[in-house]
Amino acid sequence: MQPPCVVLTDASALAEGASVRFRFLLDDVLRDAFAVRWQGEVYAYVDSCRHQARSLSYGDGQVLDAAEGLLVCRHHGARYVPRSGLCIEGPCRGAQLTALALRIQDGALWCMGRLTPHPPGTTSPHE
Repeated sequence: MQPPCVVLTDASALAEGASVRFRFLLDDVLRDAFAVRWQGEVYAYVDSCRHQARSLSYGDGQVLDAAEGLLVCRHHGARYVPRSGLCIEGPCRGAQLTALALRIQDGALWCMGRLTPHPPGTTSPHE
């Protein structure tokens, strides 16, 4: 099990449509990731486009196109649904970003590691 890491000490500081970059340990490798608030929910993913394993942003952590309501890879235009990480347009259509589990505790936003898929017939916070 990977150790949790603090994404933000004040989860309420992440405004609607904003994102924040962070680093965390996943499978014993330090990875870049981002969390984004969209439609009142916060989602987090490993910051690696499924097309060429490059960061979705140009290094500024901004990945959401609020007008489209999609996460956009700035390099080749792949477009992902914020709630599921599913690529719906671009060179990696049908692929999915690696989702991360989040928890808010004592006002802080924590990354708990890879989001474990839920069995059929159950729901997750991202559904």
